[in-house]
Amino acid sequence: MALRVGILTFHWTYHIGALLQTFALYNVLRSHFNSLVINFLPRLAIQVMPTINVLKAVKKYRGNGVGSTLKGFLGEAVNYMLWFTTERRREMYHRQFLKMLNLTSEITTLRELQENLRYFDVVVVGSDQVWRPDFLPYADYAYLLPFKLEETKKVAYAASFGVDNLNAIPGDLLAMYSRSLRDFVRISIREQSHIPWVSKLVGVNAEHALDPTFLMGASFWKSLALRPDLDGLKDGDFIFIYNLEFEMIKSMEPLLTSLSRRGFQLVAYRTPHLFPLILGASDIKYYAKLKRKTGIVFLGFIDPFEFLYLIAESKYVITDSYHGTIFSIIFEKNFISISPRKTSIRILDLLGLMGLEERVAHRINEVWKKLDEEIEYRNVRRRIEFHRRRSYDFLISAVKDYGRL
Repeated sequence: MALRVGILTFHWTYHIGALLQTFALYNVLRSHFNSLVINFLPRLAIQVMPTINVLKAVKKYRGNGVGSTLKGFLGEAVNYMLWFTTERRREMYHRQFLKMLNLTSEITTLRELQENLRYFDVVVVGSDQVWRPDFLPYADYAYLLPFKLEETKKVAYAASFGVDNLNAIPGDLLAMYSRSLRDFVRISIREQSHIPWVSKLVGVNAEHALDPTFLMGASFWKSLALRPDLDGLKDGDFIFIYNLEFEMIKSMEPLLTSLSRRGFQLVAYRTPHLFPLILGASDIKYYAKLKRKTGIVFLGFIDPFEFLYLIAESKYVITDSYHGTIFSIIFEKNFISISPRKTSIRILDLLGLMGLEERVAHRINEVWKKLDEEIEYRNVRRRIEFHRRRSYDFLISAVKDYGRL
């Protein structure tokens, strides 16, 4: 009889990286075991469509006078309409995506989760930022599995804390980490830098494992890639700018202008948040100017498979995203990762592991200099294959070895 394996991860959020890592982990495990994604929905997952709070808007802007208050309120109304349209598309796509997974029934409480996990031989927690300190309280600490399971074994695969400085975690939460994680039969961590800290805290040797998206090769991901509906998009002739804030894009204007003059189309994911009007009037003008000057296309929504296409078929990728960096490597693109200010460890660890430290930019002016430098991917391929095999073996053996204990 095949082992029954439950996967506890972030399938519920509409975040491209979270969904793709869920899809990868699910596909690996279901090829060996009877696997289900545990449909646990923390409080953050049960979202309510927003409303325009008149009183809140007035309080927020009243110090700037009647005219400014009115502008602020109108800006909030515009934001609502833009948010509503985009979120409806996200919600519709997310429902379609979940049909590609084998899910348990819906679970919303810790008690329900504990009861449902008794069905499984092994529960695999991860990957993604499942142990992020500021998120855990909103999920009732469920991703730590803070309860005893007599028959079900606990395994962590490429779990991440999502923060750089683990020493800043409050003492009471540290105690919960230590107490809960000691029940796990095997623990693997996504960020190498965090392994000594976790090993000391828990009293066992934590291991390193790649993000699940690396467990599947480029051909698998390309088979899923979906061309977005963009007029004039030519494979290999566009630059994909993924996840950058508008302020950062503004600071890159000379580079973007130069790339446009060289004949590249510029495609940027995330429409800038230009409202409320009182704060965003100058950005609206700059937004129009940048589009006129460079022809840049801002996308307010893409699904994960359109994301795969935009990386796979681009000439260059500029990103500050962890999964944007991963897929740039998988598809062997010339890319630059702009180091985020507060959560750079995961990107720096990844690039160090792949021997690509030079592909990080800590300042905008470094992007210009590094973008045209070709990456020699021969050695990177060897590293990926070594760590992929090691990570795959960890996952499968962790389930097999402990599933029958």
